[in-house]
Formats: sequence, C-alpha cells, structure tokens
Amino acid sequence: MDGSDFIALAGRLAAAPQANEATYRTAVSRAYYGAFHLARSFLTELGFQPVGNANVHAFVQRYLNGSGYTEACLAALQLTHLQSGRNRADYDLDDSEVGLRQYAMVSVERAHRVASALDICRGGEARESIRQAIADYEQRIRPR
Repeated sequence: MDGSDFIALAGRLAAAPQANEATYRTAVSRAYYGAFHLARSFLTELGFQPVGNANVHAFVQRYLNGSGYTEACLAALQLTHLQSGRNRADYDLDDSEVGLRQYAMVSVERAHRVASALDICRGGEARESIRQAIADYEQRIRPR
C-alpha cells in the first residue's frame, strides 16, 4: 500500500453516483493523505527521515520547498492546499463547500498533481539535485 492507493480511493469516492456530503469530505481527506504519503516516501527515499510526530506534515512541506526545485515546490504548494481542505473537511462541519462533489474532485486533481510533480523529481539528474539542495537546506535550518 502506498499513497497512490488513497488517491485512487479518493477519486472513486468523489465520482460515486450516489455520494453524499460525508463521502465527499472523506474523498478530500484521503486525497490529502495520499499525496502526503507519496511526498513523505519521496523524502525518505532521498535519505531524509521525517519527524515522527504531528510536525511531520509541516516537515514534508518545508523540505520540499527547501529544495528550491520547481516541481518539488509545486508539490509542497499543492500539499498546503490539500491539507487546508482536509482540515476543513474533517473539523469544520459547518463549512458546506468542502462537502460538495466539485471540491472533492479538485482535491483529487491536486493529489494527482503532487504525484506527477514527485515523479518528475525522481527522474534523472533532478533527484540528486533535489537531494543535495535539501541537504543544504537542512544545514541552514539546524540550530548551531
């Protein structure tokens, strides 16, 4: 199982013909977690061990951004939007927008953008450039 399984589930939920608000909110949540797990796995593949607590979500976004690589930064930005939507879907039950099919579909599309951006990041010279840029970023943010 990996994050793409959650993204696929989110897509099925968002497109379900008899879906209701709870289904769409669940799709929003699964889209985020699918994209998040793909991004966390990518960082682990590069040799960066994300923190093992609630700060892991911010860690993943910061490290992708810290690379300065366009596609990694795009993935981080999409993760930010997805996380915001996930928080709204899970915690703000009065927010009717996140319970709509269109919102769920947009979330699934964003999750696919994260997956595509990370695929580009894994390719060729990009991977090593990103790994080195993140290592440099990590050195800059470490307490002295």
